[in-house]
Amino acid sequence: MSEYSVVTDGEGNALAAVAQTMYDPALWGLEVDIRDSNDKLNLTYTLIHEYAHLLTLGPDQVMPSVAVFNNPDDDDIYYQEVSACPDYFPGEGCSRTDSYINAFFNEFWPTSMKNGRTST
Repeated sequence: MSEYSVVTDGEGNALAAVAQTMYDPALWGLEVDIRDSNDKLNLTYTLIHEYAHLLTLGPDQVMPSVAVFNNPDDDDIYYQEVSACPDYFPGEGCSRTDSYINAFFNEFWPTSMKNGRTST
């Protein structure tokens, strides 16, 4: 994680989120909504959830797709990248064969999704 931001979108909306930074697809940032952070139990649950994204989507687990990163609205490029990935493609790039997300995908996703390598 290379960035941490305290933000707000008003009460009762998103509590926290992670995303690739705007300048490097291999670096990730965490945003936490200050207006929703008073509920310590929900904040703890949400931060554990967001940490799981960092753990499973970092560059040591998923090879970032520079093409998708540089062209986020280009469906043709996205589907070319999906087609070129022999393993699970979560959206940010092709998961490594030995990655946590690929192991989870192979264990728990239905066979119908595996055949089409449908992403989330």
